[in-house]
Amino acid sequence: MLYYILYVSYANEKMSEEQLKTLLLQSMQNNKEFGITGMLLYIDGKFIQLIEGPKDHILRLYEKIEQDERHRKVSIILEGQTSERMFPDWQMAFKAMDIEAFEALSGYKDIVGFFSQRTIDNQSHPAKIFLRLFYDKNYRDFADLG
Repeated sequence: MLYYILYVSYANEKMSEEQLKTLLLQSMQNNKEFGITGMLLYIDGKFIQLIEGPKDHILRLYEKIEQDERHRKVSIILEGQTSERMFPDWQMAFKAMDIEAFEALSGYKDIVGFFSQRTIDNQSHPAKIFLRLFYDKNYRDFADLG
C-alpha cells in the first residue's frame, strides 16, 4: 500500500526560473532514490504538491517540506493510503511560470496536456480533483490576466 500527501503553500518570494529549475532537479534526484512520485504546481507564488510513495518516506519528506524556508503556510489538504500511484512515471511532474525553460528537462511532464487529455470528474481520486481545481483557478482561468 502506498501513501500520499497533497498540500498547499505560499512562496516567501516569487521564485525565478533558476530557483524553480534547482527545486525541480533536487526533487527529481531525491524522489527517485526514495521511490516517490508526484506533481508540483507553482503558479504566481503558490504551490500545490502531491507526493506519493512508501509511507515512511512520504512522512519524512513532508517534514523536510514543512521546514523549507522557501515557503510558508504549508497545509495538508488530503492524505491517506492508495492502492496505486496517480503519477507512476513522474519522479516529479512540474509546472512553472515559463513552460519553455523546463520542457527540455527529463523530469518535466506536460501538465497542460495532462489536464486537457484526462477526464477528471467526481469519480476521480480527490487528490486529482484538487490538483485540477488549483490548475484551473490559477493557470487556465487567469492565464491572460498576468
